[in-house]
Amino acid sequence: KVDINKIFKSMDSKDNFYLKKDDVLFVDRNSDALHVFGEVTKPGVYFPNIDYSLTELIATAGLNNLTANASKVYVIREDYNSFLKLNIFKLDIRNAVNLVVGKRFILQPKDIVFIPPTELVKWNRVISLLTPQTDLFASYNPIIQEGMKSNSADTTP
Repeated sequence: KVDINKIFKSMDSKDNFYLKKDDVLFVDRNSDALHVFGEVTKPGVYFPNIDYSLTELIATAGLNNLTANASKVYVIREDYNSFLKLNIFKLDIRNAVNLVVGKRFILQPKDIVFIPPTELVKWNRVISLLTPQTDLFASYNPIIQEGMKSNSADTTP
């Protein structure tokens, strides 16, 4: 068994190891992973062994400046000592000073970070679900125009 946290944090080269021919490396699923959802460019699973602060994780995941509601960055943390008890933290990073607060907020294993879309983006997504229906009629437009030409040709003396 190898303590990967120790390897990441250590500055000593003797903590490194090399694989040899026919070695097998099995990496178990990390159930302590951080999960990032919402308006980021790289949503997914991040590993807490790096001791991410909230600001570092947002920088790593890449905040989508066009769609993210930066006033509502949520960290959802389950309290495992109580049944279905959640602690929810909210940070407004529109003010750059709050990024310092986020730098001091160290994420814990199994935290969920969620950045919602702005209200305008939500509205735009609803409208975009409705607009494909109008594209259907636009695709028939050349057929309709061709039919009108043939009808007008029949009515000319």
